[in-house]
Amino acid sequence: MTIFVGSTQDSQVKASNVHGLEVNMPSLFRSVSISDVDVRDNYVIMGKKSLFDIPKRYQVIKVLGSGSYGEVIAASDTHSGASVAIKKVPQAFRELLDTKRILRELCLLRQLKHPHVIRLWDVLRPTRCLEMEDIYLVTDLMETDLHRVIHSTQTLSDQHVGYFMLQMFRALKYLHSANIFHRDLKPSNILLTTQCELKVHSICDLGLARSLDVVAPVHANLTEYVVTRWYRAPEVLLDGSRYGASIDMWSAGCIMPLFPGSSTVNQLGKIFNVLGTPSSAYIDRLLKPAAQRWVEKQTYRPALAFSELYPQTNVLAIDLLAKLLTLDPQSRLTADQALAHPYITSLGLMYDPTLDLFDGTVDSSHENVPEVKEDMQRAVFEQVCIFHPEAREAEKRLAAQDVPHVVSPTTGRLRRAVQ
Repeated sequence: MTIFVGSTQDSQVKASNVHGLEVNMPSLFRSVSISDVDVRDNYVIMGKKSLFDIPKRYQVIKVLGSGSYGEVIAASDTHSGASVAIKKVPQAFRELLDTKRILRELCLLRQLKHPHVIRLWDVLRPTRCLEMEDIYLVTDLMETDLHRVIHSTQTLSDQHVGYFMLQMFRALKYLHSANIFHRDLKPSNILLTTQCELKVHSICDLGLARSLDVVAPVHANLTEYVVTRWYRAPEVLLDGSRYGASIDMWSAGCIMPLFPGSSTVNQLGKIFNVLGTPSSAYIDRLLKPAAQRWVEKQTYRPALAFSELYPQTNVLAIDLLAKLLTLDPQSRLTADQALAHPYITSLGLMYDPTLDLFDGTVDSSHENVPEVKEDMQRAVFEQVCIFHPEAREAEKRLAAQDVPHVVSPTTGRLRRAVQ
């Protein structure tokens, strides 16, 4: 089985795995050049938009791309032999609300270890805690994402779809067992290898994730602008102050986009056109009076059968979709229930379910860090020290002496020398 991704002009790679699935994927890489080694045990390379100042341990392979929150390069870890992605978040402490998100994803990712959740392997050590401006995160390297696969010209087979959904549900079961919900699940956050192995992308967008332990109850004003609109559950659109892990299950059901609305109101219209207008019991449970009044004014629309919308689709897949895309979050399948659905179990794919339960309690103390630059720098530095215990002693030594400054021969910037 083959999935073709991207245009015919793209360079492509092909591989297969034990499940008999294979993917042709466009190359995501661009060449980079390495500059002179600087005065530390680091070297500097030019990415697409900024300089990367990284330890010699990581030998850069290619520039992967850039986005609103930073730039990513592919590198080889000479200690482990693994290929990794290094994400640089430049000027990470300039906008403290963004810093809070970065700190959250950093703290959560450090604690999460699951085969289908992106793994955080390292946070690069800065020269000095209170001089830290950029943050570097080292994670798994993945070749492409589900957005590219879905929007390719090829049709996904039942086996492909089932295998992707199995892995996604396993990741969600693990996150939810840790009392974490993702809140921004979408195809571009579902990363894939050429062997169809899937990992939930947590570096860019798990910063939107929240621990259920630190979310206040009914009166809390949680961020309404979570989950790209096409994948937002109706309770987020209507009642943004209250939701739970079931929003991720709705997003999972929307991964192959059904409701491409252009605004919140338009999005609700798309949903009601398929699922029908909500019942009075559903409306009564909405907390916002304005939302109740808006829904009550909607023209009655009966629910459409998914089997009529997708007559050529596997009936078990249709049943699973219907149980994920239900208006009432209390009736929506959980990740555990989705894994037990006949569409998934009928594929006969074996996995170890014991890996899908988080062991312990998530440390959410990062949520209490004041939105003050120095406090944020110290909080990030504490996370760095978990990966680099020697950094704390080095920081103490630097603080106890008058450390001279040097000018980097590669960047021309003034900074403290590391002794």
